[in-house]
Amino acid sequence: KKQRYEVYDLSTDGQETDNIYSRKDNAVLRDMMLEFQASLARSIAGQDYPESEVRKGEPEPRFWTDVDAYRVYFDDWRDRPEYSSRLKGK
Repeated sequence: KKQRYEVYDLSTDGQETDNIYSRKDNAVLRDMMLEFQASLARSIAGQDYPESEVRKGEPEPRFWTDVDAYRVYFDDWRDRPEYSSRLKGK
């Protein structure tokens, strides 16, 4: 079965109505996407972990507001709608 690829210029076509894939040589983009998909499959299978498996609960789950490296950005992010509710009181 032949795969159909789709590429959209989201800056001008937010509704994804105009597939521009055939207008350009998109072999590089296609190869990048295929490598990403292969990498994702390896990760899901645990192949990129030293133990060669995904261990439930490891590393211990944590939320981004609990990561010290992000705290320096909290003041800048507090007024942004996508973060404001999570940053109240932080």
